[in-house]
Amino acid sequence: MTNYKLYQIRSKGRASSSAIIFRLDDYVCYKVTPLGSDEKFIICPNIPPFNTYRVDEYLQIDLDITRNNLSTYNFYNTDVVRRAPSSAVSIPSMNQNQVSTIVRQINSAIDSDERNRYTASIEVNPETGNIIYRLSGERK
Repeated sequence: MTNYKLYQIRSKGRASSSAIIFRLDDYVCYKVTPLGSDEKFIICPNIPPFNTYRVDEYLQIDLDITRNNLSTYNFYNTDVVRRAPSSAVSIPSMNQNQVSTIVRQINSAIDSDERNRYTASIEVNPETGNIIYRLSGERK
């Protein structure tokens, strides 16, 4: 049986020449030792798919497996640590005030220069949930 918990990657570094350490937004349950048990990181091998995971992406981690291992264990199994599918990540919705603010900024840029043609877009990154808006212009 699996007991997945969702974690966001806050930073990524090298634990050793062959391992990656992912610093996470919450604690992972590990085997209890006299020095402690829970840490805000997980270690994986520096091989695909683990080395393709990026900061701000989400991981699903099976806590039933991690709690039977020390925090220094190198988790190589993608059934234990895996990129969370976008359907598992709740994407924040934009409220009316956020949309109005973005539209005002876009309109202000467009109104300030009649010599350019502008294209605007508003997107939500499905992997991170970040709201992104772009404004590009070209001369008429």
